[in-house]
Amino acid sequence: MVPSLADRLPLGGPYNLGMRRDTPVEVLREIQAAFLVAARSEAFARVAGDHHLLVDVLVGTSADRRAAELETTSAELFQELAIPGGRPPAVLDLPTAEGFAEWWPPADYSPLPL
Repeated sequence: MVPSLADRLPLGGPYNLGMRRDTPVEVLREIQAAFLVAARSEAFARVAGDHHLLVDVLVGTSADRRAAELETTSAELFQELAIPGGRPPAVLDLPTAEGFAEWWPPADYSPLPL
């Protein structure tokens, strides 16, 4: 691994539940409520513990921000590593990882009313 990249890589792959932004808000609310119940359950905690998973449940604006951060970091790393098919952050209308904090939230961002 390239040493300059090591501090930007996640230790493991994240598990995400992503929904289309045009999904009706009522549906998103129901899914979010069920997701939070499941993520806070003893069964989930047991499975996460058995697999040594770090649980960091994010919803709403926090989840949007984290997803944008991961996309920005991935795009930048793909470019630096010359991974075929990767597109630089600017092509994706994303900042560099270094400029993310100043960029977030982007001008056209509007949180869903959950």
